[in-house]
Amino acid sequence: MFIKTLDDKQLQSEAEANILGLEPKIIFKGNSKKYKNSFDYEDLRWHNFKEFEAEKMHKTIVEGVFPFIKDLNSNEGSSFSKFMTDAMFQIPTAQMLEKIVTAIDSLVLEGDLKGDLYEYLLSKLFTSGTNGQFGTPRHIIKMMVELVKQTPSDIIIEMKLA
Repeated sequence: MFIKTLDDKQLQSEAEANILGLEPKIIFKGNSKKYKNSFDYEDLRWHNFKEFEAEKMHKTIVEGVFPFIKDLNSNEGSSFSKFMTDAMFQIPTAQMLEKIVTAIDSLVLEGDLKGDLYEYLLSKLFTSGTNGQFGTPRHIIKMMVELVKQTPSDIIIEMKLA
């Protein structure tokens, strides 16, 4: 969803710039040589890779899109780049990814629907552990632990036996 939002922003910028005769703000740029297969930045855009067949889409996202996302703002020392350092792409199969991309692409994400969807996905993270679908990604756990800043003398839970 994040890459779709970035691509939508760039598409809007391109359309506005075309009308006004200006240069658009380019989000999808950089040194593609640092990625495994030196992707064309146009291949990293949602409206392009969503049309790829499943295997090519999976390879593009694993080796191009996800590293691109992890590198965003990496030279600025932002919180985003700090917590994305250990992030891993965990959609295991090309067919599953294709279904997810198709489902996301069919969503109409306007106004506060994005916020509602975000809250819904967070609620699924908290309930998914009970039915064994997936666990919280390690980089999220690490971030939460760092935010708490616990010390060895802190008591997490104290049980009194009767």
